Amino acid sequence: MSESRILPPLVLLCFLWFTFSGPVSVTLYLQRACRVTLNLNLTECERLDAGDRDVEVLVQPSVNLLQMAASIIESLPSAVASFFLGPWSDANGRKPLLMWPFLGYFFKFLLLLFFSEMTYLPPTYFLLASVPVALTGGFVSIISSCYSYISDVTTPETRARRMGFIQASLLSGLLMGNLVSSYLFKGAGREGYTAVYGTSALLALVGFIYITWWLPESRQVAHLKDGGIKDLFFSKHIKDMFNTCFLQRSAGKRTIVLLTIATLASSVLTIEGEFSMLFLYTRLKFGWDIRHYAIYNSVGLIMSITGILLGLWVLTSLLKLPPAPLTMLAFSTNMVAAALISWSPSSWYLYLASGVGFLSNISSPLCRAIIANSVQPHEVGKVFALTSSLEAITPLAAGPIYTLLYNSTLNYFPGALYVLSAAMFLADVILMGVVFFIQRRYTSTDENNPLIVND
Repeated sequence: MSESRILPPLVLLCFLWFTFSGPVSVTLYLQRACRVTLNLNLTECERLDAGDRDVEVLVQPSVNLLQMAASIIESLPSAVASFFLGPWSDANGRKPLLMWPFLGYFFKFLLLLFFSEMTYLPPTYFLLASVPVALTGGFVSIISSCYSYISDVTTPETRARRMGFIQASLLSGLLMGNLVSSYLFKGAGREGYTAVYGTSALLALVGFIYITWWLPESRQVAHLKDGGIKDLFFSKHIKDMFNTCFLQRSAGKRTIVLLTIATLASSVLTIEGEFSMLFLYTRLKFGWDIRHYAIYNSVGLIMSITGILLGLWVLTSLLKLPPAPLTMLAFSTNMVAAALISWSPSSWYLYLASGVGFLSNISSPLCRAIIANSVQPHEVGKVFALTSSLEAITPLAAGPIYTLLYNSTLNYFPGALYVLSAAMFLADVILMGVVFFIQRRYTSTDENNPLIVND
């Protein structure tokens, strides 16, 4: 089996556990904040499950702050480590950076399982479960390593499509988790949290074993006397990373790389901010529970998977359209979808937004393909290291920005956060328009002088 085809099941597994635990954790935080933090009685807290807006408005701000704190704990160490991990993986292989985060999530879910059984434990203790993730790299390390791995084992002609398969696998994992988690949680009754967190821990352990035994290394590992883990935090890695990213290149490719990295970071900030607030937004505005949210999320994911598979196949393979204008189209659909959600008077507008934004998830693999095709193969890890670092830093900004905006407007216009998202996606369209202009301008030059002026 091709190495590029071995990786997608791993990504699917990773996001399967992510969706398993996401909304269930929010429900747990809401109940604990209601009973322990606010000291409300059982009758009042049971109104949360009935979609009572008054209780939601009272409880949600403290849960938003808890989620923001967890995001910061998990993101900050990953952001710092990402400066070193990409260049290190160029010489020492991709597998270690894929393996350890799975182990970190395994311990996170074990801690959440333990804490969920302690009924009167204050919700701030749940932040301790984020520590293993922070110490092992988290999703930043997983996603960065996946895309670096794909760049190692594909050609420029197939790279965008293979990266699209990674994105489709990611969304498939989210879809499967959505379809199963709410039924598992409800079906297990009093043991719902145990069932969800126990299953998530098992999936993370399976992923760790899968990488260890079945995933071949994509790089030729340098077995140096002073190499390996000892040189992980050498400052030389940061210097090499920035030198590579800002290296003068032919055909405007330095500008293309930097603008595309900025676009990716901006879009991640927006998507992270939206995703962290979406379940709370639908609870507040439409009184949804986990099952209603799972159904809506599943419809959106089906649309996104269809958009990736058909969009990349039809638009890139058959019509041979370049990545930059397709990325502009994807961000445009994101912008329209965010505007629809922000002003939605009824829940069916959210389903309409999912249909409008069905191409939205092709933007990430296309941006990464633009970056990978603009640098030499041995530079991919270093450039993706900067990309991953910025993507890890953006949740640190997304959490406070979206949390404070939502908490400030939830009484009169909770959709304000989606107005902000629409504006951010418009900025992404403009940035990718500049990239497309540069590529068109230098097309003839690029064909004659492919990659780089000085190395």
